[in-house]
Amino acid sequence: DRGGAVAADGGGSGSGIMEASAGPRARRRAARAASASAGAGQAFSAAAGSQSARERRKSAIELLDEELAQLRPGVAGQAERCQKITQELAVARETEKLERRALMKSRNFRKARAHRLAKKMQACIRGWLVRKRFVLAINK
Repeated sequence: DRGGAVAADGGGSGSGIMEASAGPRARRRAARAASASAGAGQAFSAAAGSQSARERRKSAIELLDEELAQLRPGVAGQAERCQKITQELAVARETEKLERRALMKSRNFRKARAHRLAKKMQACIRGWLVRKRFVLAINK
């Protein structure tokens, strides 16, 4: 159904059916020829309207200059905010380090306390086992 699509296009040379049956090379040649003829017309219209293009460029440059003039005062504010945020980040990192140290310290303290308790319990049980053996040896 490529022939219908090309014919509906309305472009190209010859009928849509012939272009559909033609190979890809022929279609490319036809497209190049169509764009070359359109390019010649554009060159002529560009020469005739070159002054309006210059005026458009000038007005675009003026618009850019105005926009830059409006944005320049904001640059100083942005720089101040950037410095402020950088300082806040440094302070936040320091407080995070301190909190992490305190957390590690408390965790280590809890581990040491549990270890001392386990050690004490083991010593008590060991003592109880020794006493039990001693009592059994005496009762024999």
